Amino acid sequence: MAHHFPENNAVLDDARTHNVVMDGRIWLHRTEGAYDVITLEPMPPTFAGSNSLYSLEFYELARSDLKPGGMLAQWLPLHLVSPYEAASIVRTFTRVFPDSLLWKHQSGTVIIIGRKANDEVDVPWLIHWPDEQINEQTLATIESGFLPGTVISTMSAAGRTITDDNQLLSCGYGRSAFILGNREEANWQWIHQIIKDSTIED
Repeated sequence: MAHHFPENNAVLDDARTHNVVMDGRIWLHRTEGAYDVITLEPMPPTFAGSNSLYSLEFYELARSDLKPGGMLAQWLPLHLVSPYEAASIVRTFTRVFPDSLLWKHQSGTVIIIGRKANDEVDVPWLIHWPDEQINEQTLATIESGFLPGTVISTMSAAGRTITDDNQLLSCGYGRSAFILGNREEANWQWIHQIIKDSTIED
């Protein structure tokens, strides 16, 4: 569908683009240590089949396909999952990527980002591009979206590891209490409380 969106700048016509149309997880089985960045925005976690893109086994597979220092970025849809499910996604992700962070876009969308440890090179999370590519105001906006580390550690401690076997997101019990409630509001109330508590402790 890329040709329907001019914002893509004809990316599929770029000679550097190698377009593969198939199951992404299966594709990762066919490669190893190939990527600097893997980014995905799968269907909502509770949709049939989506559990396999939030499981421990998937994250381990993705990590094996990253180069040292490489990053994995994934959508964390707080408006579609209960706090328990959100915590379980964070817990599972951080088991494979201990060096992780949460980033909030101005729209409210949250991305969880993890990187494969690189003992040889200490790469900063946010690389400062040349001024002609990004201005200081935009850079400050990006930096302001990083949530405190206490959020990711507290959420991780409150969840359960998602696996291919337990199908927690497809058959989990964390959703029932919020099936008719505002899941996004519940998640953000919790996150804001974590931030408030950590500020008081500091």
